[in-house]
Amino acid sequence: MPALHDKTVLVIGRGSGIARAIALAVGEDGGRVAAAGLHPDDLAEAYRGADIGIEHVDVTDEPSIAELAALTNGFLTGVSITVDGGEHLV
Repeated sequence: MPALHDKTVLVIGRGSGIARAIALAVGEDGGRVAAAGLHPDDLAEAYRGADIGIEHVDVTDEPSIAELAALTNGFLTGVSITVDGGEHLV
């Protein structure tokens, strides 16, 4: 994996399996990580002790995605996300 120093990675998932492995690997490689999911309390528990920001997002709800985009200071600007069968740009 290339050095991720000064890069921010958003990982959306439950904090287990592939999402957890990616988040921890990015952090170990010097990147900043924001983990988002439907249950932020579960994410906080999954990433306890790691320097990972936790956010709420419901990927089936366009306003929730827009709120996450606002919280990430435009990190998601221009991202195409499919919601309810239609493609939307954040």
